[in-house]
Amino acid sequence: EEAGLDPESLLGRHVRKDFGPAGGGLFAGEVTAYKQPFWTVTYSDGDTEEMDQSELEEILLPPPLSLPSSSQAASGEASEEASEAKDGEGMPEGPEGSRAAVEQRPGGGTGG
Repeated sequence: EEAGLDPESLLGRHVRKDFGPAGGGLFAGEVTAYKQPFWTVTYSDGDTEEMDQSELEEILLPPPLSLPSSSQAASGEASEEASEAKDGEGMPEGPEGSRAAVEQRPGGGTGG
């Protein structure tokens, strides 16, 4: 079990798995149960499948985007400032530091 992952946090998450032409193609499903160390996925046709974490991660869809509630929208400025402060941690102050954040190349980082 991977540290930091709450197995039950994946309950209700959506999956998509391609069973190939012989297996009927692409099926949508949902994580419906967890019994260590396996999750149960129930597909749109009613079939179920048990899988471990690595198998589940291969078919797990990203979590749905949650729309901010009115209380979160009102505090949007504060959270934006907080994330900017966090992004700027350890950077020199002045024009050098503020430019560095803007000049980061998309997709840069690890050399793959």
